[in-house]
Amino acid sequence: MPRVLIVTSTYAPAVLADTHRARLLAPDLKSCGWEAEILAAGVEFQRPDAIETDSMPFFDPAIAIHFAHPYGEGLFKLLNMRSIGWRAFLPLYLMGAKLLGRKRFDLVYITTAQFNLFLLGWLWRLRFGVPYVLDFHDPWVREDAASYATTTHKFKLLLSRLFAKPLEKFAVQAATGLVSVSPTYIAQLRRRYPRARCLRDERTQVIPFSAAERDLATAPVEPVEGVELEIVYVGAGGRIMEKSWRALLCLLSNVAAGQPQLLARIRFKFFGTEAFWKEGDKKFLVEVAREYGLAHLVEEHPQRVSYLRVVKMIQSSAGLLILGVDDPAYMPSKLFTYSLTGKPLLVSLHRDSQANCYFQEIPQLGHLVHFDDDSDVSPEEQLTMEIFLEEVQAQKRFDRKHELERYLSLAAARKHAEFFKRVLIT
Repeated sequence: MPRVLIVTSTYAPAVLADTHRARLLAPDLKSCGWEAEILAAGVEFQRPDAIETDSMPFFDPAIAIHFAHPYGEGLFKLLNMRSIGWRAFLPLYLMGAKLLGRKRFDLVYITTAQFNLFLLGWLWRLRFGVPYVLDFHDPWVREDAASYATTTHKFKLLLSRLFAKPLEKFAVQAATGLVSVSPTYIAQLRRRYPRARCLRDERTQVIPFSAAERDLATAPVEPVEGVELEIVYVGAGGRIMEKSWRALLCLLSNVAAGQPQLLARIRFKFFGTEAFWKEGDKKFLVEVAREYGLAHLVEEHPQRVSYLRVVKMIQSSAGLLILGVDDPAYMPSKLFTYSLTGKPLLVSLHRDSQANCYFQEIPQLGHLVHFDDDSDVSPEEQLTMEIFLEEVQAQKRFDRKHELERYLSLAAARKHAEFFKRVLIT
């Protein structure tokens, strides 16, 4: 049975966005003919609020896990560097070298948004000759970088943009294959590196983030009780979600003016929107809602919440919400998980979003509205909002499992296994 070493920036007991691909993929690969082991940065690299003592039921105990542990942390503290990508780089390289030197791995699969860790594949290939595949969750080099910032630290942002392209070039040009959640990311890389072997058609594969029934089964469903009907959102907020949220607020303000009964019991509750929010800071999404006279419908809890609590909340909500960023290539990581709950689902994405294809393919997936630089509200999208609110008021449930089968974790593992085999023999 061929063996793959899956490398990620974080693993149990931290359930961060970077964790999910590796966490879901590793146990399902075995049924697809591949043996998988995990290499990840140890718990010491994680922020204290990312450690989830109740998360272990979401991880398969049968998977072999190898943690890299920190040393030389004093230097990073002196430089005020908190990034796992750089702090864990050398420990991960050394631990990976030990594993590759004493075990037979046919392939290394690096799945993370800590992009500098992609360079580990290049270094290991130079030393051990083991091919590697990269998994792009987001773009490393942004073609619209000036309009997209995820940090307020200008010097850090400058350095990141300065080094991104040369580092990406090293990692991509030596890779054996490339997986991406979005076809747009592959197209962008092809424009930059038209001769890269890993970007040939047979060496690329689009695999969106999958959903797992076992995750939902881990947390029991609690009945919707009380006067309020909660529409829940969990994930990043702030300015990167501003256009998406404003598009919904425009629609909601029309509902408030024309059909206020649809909002009588509704409350929008946002969780985990600002990683470094401090008590006393303003809550961005609430403040935007205030501009529309709708702040009374919105609660925002910026602090991070555990994955177990997330799963409980989305299953106990009356409806679910997904916001998108101002990037057509963005793929919502929770799309299929939220849809799998059977709850009414409302998704706000860029008008040219590549994720539109999933709603065309699966009309039952949820309700989709769009945003762009044009603030006009279409009658069709106004009707979409009203139908969604009616479903929430009626506490409707939808059985979408059959339609979602191709986007569940086992199907994603099959795609990975077939792709791994293909890049190794071509």
